[in-house]
Amino acid sequence: MVIIFFIYGLAFFILGVSILIYPKKDSAFMLSRTLWLLGLYGIIHGINEWIDMFILLYRKYAFPLHFIGMFFLSVSFLCLVKFGVRNIVSIKKRCLVLSYLPWALFILWLLLVYFGPDGFFYPEIWARYLLGTSGMCLTAYALILQAGIFKKEKLALVALNLKVAASAFLLYGFFGGIIVPKAGFFPAAVFNFDSFRNITGIPVQI
Repeated sequence: MVIIFFIYGLAFFILGVSILIYPKKDSAFMLSRTLWLLGLYGIIHGINEWIDMFILLYRKYAFPLHFIGMFFLSVSFLCLVKFGVRNIVSIKKRCLVLSYLPWALFILWLLLVYFGPDGFFYPEIWARYLLGTSGMCLTAYALILQAGIFKKEKLALVALNLKVAASAFLLYGFFGGIIVPKAGFFPAAVFNFDSFRNITGIPVQI
């Protein structure tokens, strides 16, 4: 699992760095002005996966590393939610109320972790349910909307690539947002890392 977490984190990290260093300054498309959020998500989430790797390597530091990891996990998903919301609002002006959603979800996550029954012990699960799944679905929808803009500009290949990316985020929404560490409540009791590995024979990170 150490090697898996290293490669898994590296994939996100390379995604983030690639997006941030790609030239976007002269682009007229709204998407280019929000891609930094997606790049930031990749870098922060990659670091989070490496923290999970270090927990396996240095178990005596598992407790502080776990809390550091929860910070990186929640912030990375928050970037994803903000990316999705900004791109949706840029096209769907009537959805301006969505602008408050990222921080509303983040505050709700904090409240659930602090006040919820056993919430303090399941911050990763609540982060994936509230911020992760929402961010992935919002991002997928945003990319589909953006694909329509590129299609109108006769950039069919870019539009197709955005639709493929949207599909990938929807899949990731299931594998990375719904399948979580095992817990004693639904759906975590059914859709979790252990059950996925028992059915497929491989870790969900693969």
